[in-house]
Amino acid sequence: MVRAARARCHNLPSFAWLLAFCAVVPLPSASLRAGVRPLRGPRLGVRWCLAACWPLVCRMVGVRVWRLGSGGEVFVRRLLPCLRSFLYFLGILYRMAKVSYLNVPSGMEAAYKKGLQSGDRFTFSRVRVKDLFLSRARVKGITQKSYLVSLAPVWQSLTDGQRALWSAAGAACGLTGWKMFVTDTVDRRKAGISGYALPNATYQAMVGRIEIVAPATGLLIEQAHPDTYYVNHHIVGTRSQYIPVAVNEPFSFPLEIAISWHTDLTAAGVSPRARFFCIVYSSYQGRTLEEYVQISFGLTDAWQRASATLSAVTGPVQGYSAFIELYNVRGNLYFDNVEIKHGGENWARDPACNNVAQSFTKAFQQVERHWAPLNISDGADFGSFYFS
Repeated sequence: MVRAARARCHNLPSFAWLLAFCAVVPLPSASLRAGVRPLRGPRLGVRWCLAACWPLVCRMVGVRVWRLGSGGEVFVRRLLPCLRSFLYFLGILYRMAKVSYLNVPSGMEAAYKKGLQSGDRFTFSRVRVKDLFLSRARVKGITQKSYLVSLAPVWQSLTDGQRALWSAAGAACGLTGWKMFVTDTVDRRKAGISGYALPNATYQAMVGRIEIVAPATGLLIEQAHPDTYYVNHHIVGTRSQYIPVAVNEPFSFPLEIAISWHTDLTAAGVSPRARFFCIVYSSYQGRTLEEYVQISFGLTDAWQRASATLSAVTGPVQGYSAFIELYNVRGNLYFDNVEIKHGGENWARDPACNNVAQSFTKAFQQVERHWAPLNISDGADFGSFYFS
């Protein structure tokens, strides 16, 4: 009798858990929301049938059942884990994803399809705001195309010599003459300037600008180029999932740098300087060596272009960084068509200076996307600018 009591006590929590399960399954709601039908639970009779069939289920899964005494009391000596799994599975069946529907009012179907769309349809079904058809990056291209009709007659009216000048200007940034003309005119209109520009092979449309006003006296911006770094690429078919992809910059000499620039600066201290330079890092006998190659700017230079070459360093190259520096000066520096060539390829990021101020992004987290400031203070600023 003591053994029976122990077995009965051991079984009571499991039997009580079954009754609790049957009690917590939701009943059909008496009041329904307008247009939404909630999940319907089993009827009350079905719940108690599950409880009444409990001994039969025990026999099906291999649990031994005894009857003790004339009262016919039923208890279970041991409850196999499979019985708990079976009941847990029944609970999952009644707790799966909530599926509902929405009645769109008559006459609102067009507005619904235009502004809303179905969200997650698996776990929490819902309606959310519809995604934009065009990203912000594509709006710029749409804006340019909208000028095609009005710019086509203007392009046709140009002489062969004028078109050749536009072709030469476009070749500096990898565009045809027609595309260079459209790009320049669109940027010109966005800057609020009427008329048409004169093509220039030294600089085109958007250029980089560093502006220094009091109390600042300088600025240094960097574009790092390690031998290997990772860029996050978007996974097709997902909204916000990225995968790191390795970018290798195989380095080989000579290293050639080139830049177009225009300066309007004044000295604001001793030893003023303005320059574009690269530092090449190499390893030799356990030390990191630095080798410089640079192009110096004057304080008041008209638009011009120059290049410099580094032929060799001591030890294997570990990477390099490009810098544009203004020191103890105030005013404006304009630059365009940046080149950092090695191995026959231009490795400068944003060579046309269309978005100079873009530094670290979701894709570029190890190195800056274009340029990043190293020591910026009040009065110093840099970015892209339309130079007319």
